[in-house]
Amino acid sequence: MRYLLIVSLFITCFTAFAEDRVFDTKKQRFLTVKEFADLIPPRGQVVMGEYHYQGNIQKAQGKIIKAIVDRHFKYDQFSVAWEFLNYTDQSSVRENFVAYRNGELTPLELFSKWFPNSSKPEQNLPYLSFVDAAAKLGGEVVAVNAPRKHKRVITADGIGALDPDLLPPTYEIGSDNYLKRFREAMGGHVPEEKLMNYFEAQSYTDTIIAHQLMAYSAYELQFLIIGAFHSDYLDGVVREISKTHVNETTTVKIVDRADLDITTYREILFGSRNYGRFADYIYFSNFK
Repeated sequence: MRYLLIVSLFITCFTAFAEDRVFDTKKQRFLTVKEFADLIPPRGQVVMGEYHYQGNIQKAQGKIIKAIVDRHFKYDQFSVAWEFLNYTDQSSVRENFVAYRNGELTPLELFSKWFPNSSKPEQNLPYLSFVDAAAKLGGEVVAVNAPRKHKRVITADGIGALDPDLLPPTYEIGSDNYLKRFREAMGGHVPEEKLMNYFEAQSYTDTIIAHQLMAYSAYELQFLIIGAFHSDYLDGVVREISKTHVNETTTVKIVDRADLDITTYREILFGSRNYGRFADYIYFSNFK
């Protein structure tokens, strides 16, 4: 009965007010964005699990960053890490971000420099929301992923083939549940004999991102923008961050309400029977 009541109240609320809202999965309650920001610690990692290239989701990232930074007066004292940027390019990422912040580059020029090998750098323009939030509020942008050439070594020959100098000391294979989800997501697209190589590459990605997040950011308030599969169910990259970071990690799954049928919507609210909660908070965008 409580389950149905929450869903009913939620639908009524958003029909009436048409604003972004956040669902607290621990306390099973709905929050305004401001109320949500009040609950986020001023020190720690805020992991934003996203679906790529969906404008309303990317807009929400900038809103979340601004709300939390404003709440804790963390101007000039935070970083935003992005899965799309490789840590080997950190110097140029920072240099070009500063140039953009100073008005020396247009948005398209910035993404063209960040992704010089892309034939369509404009496809990343939706992510300008978080870039502008970082630029206007005095944050830094951090590159945390590993280059694809590192991962190709793993997918071809396994983690043992990777140069040991490229492997963080905290690396370990992902959890059994993570492997189960990974197998389901791959859906037979990879031969069974190669599946573990690909899962090792997935686990390596989570580990390297957590490692670089700690290594490159000088601030106690850190945001991470990453594909939701990496952070769903408080697993994957969230597990790796928790191993290496002292401060609390908060997870936020960002979804566009307009894209959800009622079954998916309910599961996102209340979690999976097999895997539990998706995140600490669910941010619902696009209630216009």
